[in-house]
Amino acid sequence: MNTSNGHPQISPEIRYSIGREIISVLNSCTINISIEQTLQELQLAVERFTFGSHGSSRDMTMSDVDTLLRGDVSLDTMSFIEWLHHRKLLRLLVGKNGRLLLSFCTRYYRSVPQVKCSTAIPLRESFRVKLLTQLRILYPEPTRIVFETVPSLMAGCVISDGTRNVDMSLQSRTPQYVRRYVAALQKVREMHRG
Repeated sequence: MNTSNGHPQISPEIRYSIGREIISVLNSCTINISIEQTLQELQLAVERFTFGSHGSSRDMTMSDVDTLLRGDVSLDTMSFIEWLHHRKLLRLLVGKNGRLLLSFCTRYYRSVPQVKCSTAIPLRESFRVKLLTQLRILYPEPTRIVFETVPSLMAGCVISDGTRNVDMSLQSRTPQYVRRYVAALQKVREMHRG
């Protein structure tokens, strides 16, 4: 059945299924950035696509997309936009569709808890996966677990779920513990030199 604008009518079940797939891909692409950053970059993309694509996204190439966004969104968000381009769904970022998508994502993310794991330096991928696996026991899906680097921390990490912080950094330890930690590091370095 066609609607007055010539597009076929989509059942609510199919629309919901499509929406869940889009959110799932957005989540997997932007898992390394905060919800706030994801929504800000999505809003920027909608604005640029709406005003920069002259109302039509059908013939846009990834080069056009790069020109519109000019490096103002993360590689994570760009991977989501590339997925939309590949699926020929860039129209979801233009005009009324873009505003609807942004509104849907904002409502969705309001209900998604976020946990931040802050470390002094970026974690090796293998350690990050192990830590993520452990955190998933305490914070199952759809909780978003974000890793961030905070150079002012001294070794270890701080995990915050919005209501409580668990500080496992050296800053939270006694001076005696810090001295033992530094002595152990020096011993390991000496063994590797000799």
